[in-house]
Amino acid sequence: MKISDIHQKSNVLQNVGQANSTHPAEKNQKSGEKDAKTVSRDRVEFSARSREMQKIYEVLQTTPEVRTEKISDLKKRIEDGQYRVDSEILAEKIVKESILDLIE
Repeated sequence: MKISDIHQKSNVLQNVGQANSTHPAEKNQKSGEKDAKTVSRDRVEFSARSREMQKIYEVLQTTPEVRTEKISDLKKRIEDGQYRVDSEILAEKIVKESILDLIE
């Protein structure tokens, strides 16, 4: 068996080895990208209560904060002197709200 050009072939192998060792950062970066692609993803499930809260939030966002018709009617009645507060109804509502606050 005849071995020819052994020096040329050893130089080629040496150059290939140097090329691979001069770019280790690129190699690590590529393997890091591959690792990032294979990472599993987390899964999130929302409870029924959180979905209900989301629906309530969406309804509140579409509901105007001020009932302009009622406010303008009350202003007019106050200006005209026609607005009267029934003290018994007011007292009942205050007591009822206080009891509800204690229960909660």
